[in-house]
Amino acid sequence: MTPVAPEPEYACLFLPFPPTVNNLFVNNPRTRGRFPSRLYKAWREETARALEKQRPLPSFAGPVRVTYSFGRPDRRRRDLANYEKAASDALVTAGVLADDCQIEHLTLRWDADVVGCRAEIEPLGATA
Repeated sequence: MTPVAPEPEYACLFLPFPPTVNNLFVNNPRTRGRFPSRLYKAWREETARALEKQRPLPSFAGPVRVTYSFGRPDRRRRDLANYEKAASDALVTAGVLADDCQIEHLTLRWDADVVGCRAEIEPLGATA
């Protein structure tokens, strides 16, 4: 029997600043399909390299609380909620989460001390 590693109590990972959800996919009018945009593909590659440098990555099996702190890349007005999708999908792709439906408590915030995106993940206990 293979020993199972205990679920981490906390993890903090750093990602590049994600593209807005409005720019993740483009429509193909000929096929009526949707596919990842060039911008999103490039961001996913950059994110994979950033996470590779943070190995070994934690893995959470149960429900989690995630706090995303985003550093503002410029002075433009931005809708904070539009940046969560790419970041959550990156955690799934990296194997940190099995599925983004594990996120049962989500906090999004701007943070002047962050460059890019900081993802803090905690398992939800019975008292959460």
